[in-house]
Amino acid sequence: MRVIAMITGVMLTVVTVAQGQSNKPKTVANPVTTYTTIPDTEVMTTTAMADWLKANSKNTTESLKSIYAWIGKNIAYDTRNTYDPQYYKDTTDAAAKTLRTRQGICYGYASLFVEIARKAGISAILVSGYTVNGGQLSADGSHAWVAVKTDNKWTLIDPTWAAGGVSGTKFYPSFTWKYFMISPAVFVKTHVPYDPIYQFLDHPYRHDEIKEGKLTLAASRPVFVYEDSLAMWQKLDSNAQVVSSIERIRRFGVSNAYISTELSYLLQKLEVTRHNEEVTRQNAKVESQNQLIDRYNAANSKYNVLVSTFNDYVHFKNNQFTPAKPDQEIREWVDGMAADLAKIYDMIKDIKLEERKHQEQVDDTRQLLDKMKPRIDEEQAFVTKYLKTGKMFRKSLFYKFRWM
Repeated sequence: MRVIAMITGVMLTVVTVAQGQSNKPKTVANPVTTYTTIPDTEVMTTTAMADWLKANSKNTTESLKSIYAWIGKNIAYDTRNTYDPQYYKDTTDAAAKTLRTRQGICYGYASLFVEIARKAGISAILVSGYTVNGGQLSADGSHAWVAVKTDNKWTLIDPTWAAGGVSGTKFYPSFTWKYFMISPAVFVKTHVPYDPIYQFLDHPYRHDEIKEGKLTLAASRPVFVYEDSLAMWQKLDSNAQVVSSIERIRRFGVSNAYISTELSYLLQKLEVTRHNEEVTRQNAKVESQNQLIDRYNAANSKYNVLVSTFNDYVHFKNNQFTPAKPDQEIREWVDGMAADLAKIYDMIKDIKLEERKHQEQVDDTRQLLDKMKPRIDEEQAFVTKYLKTGKMFRKSLFYKFRWM
């Protein structure tokens, strides 16, 4: 009788170019940058780190310096999992693994940075894209970095490149401040986001312009008000956000394999998400039907009990209410049947089942209730008359007289 949900969700298969540690440009000496070191006692969780920063940093920039320095000096690049696209489930998992193991790939570095920053009350976004070196596309795959907003301005940070570099399968720590809070116009020369909204430029470059070195063409296009676009994007639901990103990426050109792979991933993500949402809707619908069926089954059980009770009463009446029962018990007996009938009516009054055979059963039960109601009403009236009649004359109520 019960409907069983047979629909299952689809897991998203991630098909991405591995996020590698790009061969970053050779670093140069930087001026000494002062910052406040996060104590070792406060680095077990991102929440503890963020709370410490809120209590001890003079301003947002000082907090960002502390996050940048701690990650750059304490997280080693994970060369073992560089090309495992399934290593992280999501940004939360990436941040947790990176903090726990003290190593990660770029996605882990960026996720950890963003999580600490956001918990400290700082606007931060994880950005994915690819890198270029000397105008040439890097061969190390997708990359991830961080965008932060301070004093109403966006700047970019690469906590992975800040930590050092990789040669072969070995990570060489070499902390640098070179990739801390860089202006968008400078950063885009080495870090190109897939979605041009994260260039944070009034005249963002097309991907093919970056590939071909035609960077003067962007200025001829109308101003792109990225702040308004970001504000609108944040108000969208998750599916609409993906659709918006897909449209922008396509509009700005699919000019290399990394962009193509990212676009394919987003399209697959959108398809799977929509499918799973439909599955969720269908399962909710089935569950709703199952609940109605459960309610009908409960009502039907009560109806069967009511029929049995009514038959017992009819037998008792046919025996002229013998063996004798107290008046109150007889009254409660028929009134109880009327109350039970009303409850059963209430249980099935709004049941509408999609399967015809199930709905027919519900309709049949309604018809049976309709037939039983006047019989119970009649017996209530009889008992009322019976109890108002003197005991010496009650027996006469069980006989029907026909006048000649």
